[in-house]
Amino acid sequence: MDETAQTAYEGEPAIAVIGMAARFPGADTVEEFWENLAAGRESIRPVTDEEFLAAGGDPADLDDPAVVRMASVIEGIDRFDSAFFGYSPAEAELIDPQQRLLLESAYHAMEDAGYGAGHGEAQVGVYAGAGDSRYYPANVHPRFAGQGSSVALVHAATSNSLGTLATRISYELGLTGPSLSLQTACSTALVAIDTACQDLIDYKCDVALAGAASLNPGAMLGYRYIPDGPFSPDGRCRAFAADAAGTSSGDGVGVVVLKRLEDALADGDRIRAVIKGSAINNDGRRKVGFTAPSTEGQTEAILAAQAAAGVDGDSITYVEAHGTATRIGDPIEVAALTRAFRESTDRRQYCALGSVKTNIGHLGAAAGMAAFIKTVLALEHRQIPPTLHFGAPNPLIDFAASPFRVPTALEEWHTDGGPRRAAVSAFGVGGTNAHVVLEEAPPVAPSPPREQEAPRWQVLPLSARTPAALRGQAESLARHLEAHPGLGLADVTHSLRTFRPAMPHRAAVVAETTAGAARILAHPLPVHPEVRSGAAPAVAFLLPGGGTQYVGMGAQLYRDHPVYRDAVDRCARILQPVLGRDLRTALYEHTEPGSVDAFLALVVTEYALATTLMEQGVRPAALIGHSLGEYTAACLAGVMSLEEMLPLAAERIRLISSAGGATTGVALGEDDLREYLTDDLSLSAVNSPSACTVAGPEAAVAALEARLLADGVTHRRLRMPAAAHSQVLDPVLGALGDALRKVTLNPPRIPFVTNVTGTWITDEQATSPEHWIAHTRNTVRFSDGIAALWERGNPLLVEIGPGDVLTKLTRARLEGEPLATVASMRHAKAVSPDGQVFAEALGRLWSAGVPVDLTPVDGPREPRRVPLPGYAFDRRRHWIDAPSARPRSHAEDEAGAPGQRPDAPAAAPGDRVRGPAHAARAGRGRGVGGSARHRRHRGARQFLRPRRRFDARGDAGRPAADRRGPGRPRRRAAGVAHGRGPAGAGGPRGRRERGVRPAAGAASRR
Repeated sequence: MDETAQTAYEGEPAIAVIGMAARFPGADTVEEFWENLAAGRESIRPVTDEEFLAAGGDPADLDDPAVVRMASVIEGIDRFDSAFFGYSPAEAELIDPQQRLLLESAYHAMEDAGYGAGHGEAQVGVYAGAGDSRYYPANVHPRFAGQGSSVALVHAATSNSLGTLATRISYELGLTGPSLSLQTACSTALVAIDTACQDLIDYKCDVALAGAASLNPGAMLGYRYIPDGPFSPDGRCRAFAADAAGTSSGDGVGVVVLKRLEDALADGDRIRAVIKGSAINNDGRRKVGFTAPSTEGQTEAILAAQAAAGVDGDSITYVEAHGTATRIGDPIEVAALTRAFRESTDRRQYCALGSVKTNIGHLGAAAGMAAFIKTVLALEHRQIPPTLHFGAPNPLIDFAASPFRVPTALEEWHTDGGPRRAAVSAFGVGGTNAHVVLEEAPPVAPSPPREQEAPRWQVLPLSARTPAALRGQAESLARHLEAHPGLGLADVTHSLRTFRPAMPHRAAVVAETTAGAARILAHPLPVHPEVRSGAAPAVAFLLPGGGTQYVGMGAQLYRDHPVYRDAVDRCARILQPVLGRDLRTALYEHTEPGSVDAFLALVVTEYALATTLMEQGVRPAALIGHSLGEYTAACLAGVMSLEEMLPLAAERIRLISSAGGATTGVALGEDDLREYLTDDLSLSAVNSPSACTVAGPEAAVAALEARLLADGVTHRRLRMPAAAHSQVLDPVLGALGDALRKVTLNPPRIPFVTNVTGTWITDEQATSPEHWIAHTRNTVRFSDGIAALWERGNPLLVEIGPGDVLTKLTRARLEGEPLATVASMRHAKAVSPDGQVFAEALGRLWSAGVPVDLTPVDGPREPRRVPLPGYAFDRRRHWIDAPSARPRSHAEDEAGAPGQRPDAPAAAPGDRVRGPAHAARAGRGRGVGGSARHRRHRGARQFLRPRRRFDARGDAGRPAADRRGPGRPRRRAAGVAHGRGPAGAGGPRGRRERGVRPAAGAASRR
C-alpha cells in the first residue's frame, strides 16, 4: 500500500469501488463493455422479421413505418443457472429475469472484489433497484388468469416483486448487512449507490453491493413512434446533437462492490476508483409537470455532491451525463451542469461530456449503473470514450460558452498534475436527481523490479457446480490468458486457489508458463467424480520395494522443494556414520543398481516424498509397503523412528546382499507357479493373480528360467543380486534379529497392511522382532494385502516412489473395481520432469476432494491477486412464454447449453462464512466545503463525512472536535440514529475504541 495515497485520503469518508460486474447490450462482461465503448460501437440493433413474429408481433406491423423495430438487448435473459442457487426449474421460471440476472451479477461482482470464496465476518449490505417487472404481467400472470387467489399466485407475485430484489441476493449469498430494494425510475441505480455509500460511512455495513437491473422481455416487439414523444424515430440516441429526437430503451444489469477507502487500502483490495461524494434530492414542484426535468433541482444535486466530495467543478474533467437525447431534456441538463460548474470556474470547454445512452440506449432503472461503470472504466484506462451520433450540437445548448465539450473519438485523459476526476448524473421521472463525484484510484507504490522468474510447475485449480460449468470455466480462463499473456502464472494460480471456492466438479491444470496453461485449458479436461461436500476421500500410500530406484530420482524436487530437500538432507546425516559416505552421491550422481546405497536411496526418496505430501495436507489413512517399502511404512506409522529405521534398513540390505542368490519375476499366478518350484527355490512374492517372483541360489534360478523359456512363460530377472524372502537368507536371520532387538518398536499410529500375512498388522506384530524377521524371510503377500486395503473404504491410492509399479499390480488384483490412483514421481524412463509429475499428483488429489494445500512452498515472491473471468454459469432456459409469443422448440431451448440436464437436481450455494462484522475502524471527519455556493445547496441528501463521537458505552458524547478548514462551516451534531444498539454490540459499528462514530439518517445542518 502506498503510504502517500493513504495520507492524501486521511480524514475523508471516501468510498472505494473494489468490484464490478455487468451485462449490457453487446457485452456479457465489464471488459467487453469497455471494448465496445472504446471502439465507439453501438449495440442498438435492428429486429428481424423472424424475431418480431416470434415475440408475438402482428404480421400487419411488419410494413408499418411507425413501428420502430430496433432493440438494445441482453442475449439470453430467458436463461439462468437455477441449480447453482438451489432452485428447481419450476421455481426458477416464475422468478423475474431482472432478479435472476442481478443475482448472477452480484455473485460475479463479489468474485471481482475478491470475495468469491467468502467474506469472513464482514457485514455486507445490498442496495438494489429495478424497473417494474414486465415479465410478471405479460408472461406469468396469464397462467393464473381466471383463478382466485392462491398460494401459487402469491408465490409467483412474490418472485416478481421489487420488495424481494435485494433480499434475494442477501439470502442466496449469505449477506447479513442491510438489504434495501429501491426504485426512483431512471435514477434508481445512482440512488442505490448513494444509499450504499451513506450506510458505509455510517458504519452500518463493512462492504456494500449496489446494483440495478432493467429488462424488457418484449423488446423484440419494438415500439410505436409518436412525433414529439420521448422515443427516437429510428431507435438511436443522439445525445446533445442537433438531430436528437428522443431516446431508445435498452436492457442492462450491473452491480458494484463498495468499501470504505481506508478499509480497502488496509486490506490490500484492488481499488478501481474512488467515490468522493454523492447527493440525491427531488425537484418538488419546481418544474412544469411531474415528468419534466428541473434545472434548479439538478443544479442543487450537482453542487451538493461537489460539496460532499470537497471538490470544485474546476477539478472535474469528465461528466457522464443523463443524456437522454430529448430536444428539451438535454439542454436543461447542460444548463444545470453549467450553472453548477460556474460556481467554481469560468473556464470553457475543458470538461468532456458524454452519454452511454448513445451506445446502448436508455436502460431505465439501470441507466445510472451503466453510466457509473463506464466512468469507472474510463478512469481505470485513463481514456475518454466517444459519444456517438454527435455532429452539430443541439441549437439550445451553447457549448462554446459552457465548461463542456462532447468528444467524438477515443481520447487520452490528460491532467494538469492532479488526480482525474469525473461525475455521473442520473435524473428520474418524478424528480429524484442523483449525482456522484468519482476520482481515479489512489496511486500505489511501484512494485520493486521483478527478476525474470524461472518457469515453475504450478497447479491451476478449477471447480464448478456442474460439468458444463467446469468446461466453461476452463474455456473462459483459456481465452483470458491468451488475451493477457503478460499475467504471471504464480499470480493466476494464487488468485484461483485463494479467492475462488472449491466446488463439487473439479479439474486441475498443471503448467509451467501462462502460455502453456492457456493451451492446456483450451483442450478437454479430465473427468473426475463429483466431490461430496464434507466427505474427503481416504488416502492410502503405496510404498514400493527394491527395483524401482534409479540415479537422479527426485533430483528436481530436491532442488526446488525445501520440505523434500530437508527430509533428504536429514536422512543423509543419519546415514553418514553408518555408510561412511554421503548417500546423496548415490541419489543424484552415481551408484551400482544393486548396491546397498541404491536400495537405501529408494527408502530415503520414499520418506522424503511422503513427508512432502503430508506437509501439503495429504494425510494417509492407511499404508502398504512392498518388501523394503514396509520399512518406510513402519517409519511413517511411528513403529520405528527415522533415526533407527534407516540404520536398520541398511543392515537388512547388507545382510540380504551378503547371502547372494537371485530373483526372477514370472507372469504366472501362485498356483500355476508352484509346479515349477524345487526344494532350492522359494516363492518370494505374490504380487497379483498373474505375477509372482521366485528367489533362490543363482544356479537354481537360472534352471527355472530355462524351463520357463521352454514353456513360453514370460519372466524377467530382477536388478538385485540377492534372493530376498527365500531360504537363502536363513544363515543371516540371526544377525538381523540382533539388529532388530536394538530398535524401539511402537504400536502403529497409522494402520498399515503387512506383507507377512496380507492383512492389517496388529500392535503385537508391529512390536515383535520375530515379525520383522519373518517379514524378511517369508513370501511377500502383496496381492492379498492390497485386497485387504481396498476392502476398508476403497481409499484413493497414492504411489510413493518412482513410477507406478504397485499401481499396475493393484489394478491387476482389483480388476473391475473403480480405482482412483495417483503417481507422485516419474518412472526412470519417463520424459516428464519431477516437478510436473508432483504438481500433477497434487492436482489430481485436489480434484478428488483431498484437502491439499496447493500453495507453492518456495515461491520466488509474494503473489498478487489478479482479475480473472467470473464463474461460468451453466445457464438453462427457465421461461414462461407470453400467450402471444411463438412457443420455442425443444432444440431451441437446448441450443448453446451443453452439459447439465434441465431437470438436474438443485445444488446448494457455496459455503458461507457468517458472523458479526469486524470492529469498525475509526472515521475521521472534516467539514463540508464552505463556500457560499455549497451552503446554499444542502437541501440534497449528501454522502458526508463522519459526524458524531460516541464513548465506549455507546452513549452520546460531545460533538467531534472541529476539523474545519478555512472558510468551512461548523455543523451541529446529529441525533442518535434509530435502531442502533450500544457500542460493542454486533455489527460493523460496534466494539469501537477510538475515532468518530457517524450518525445515520438526515443530519441537522445549517
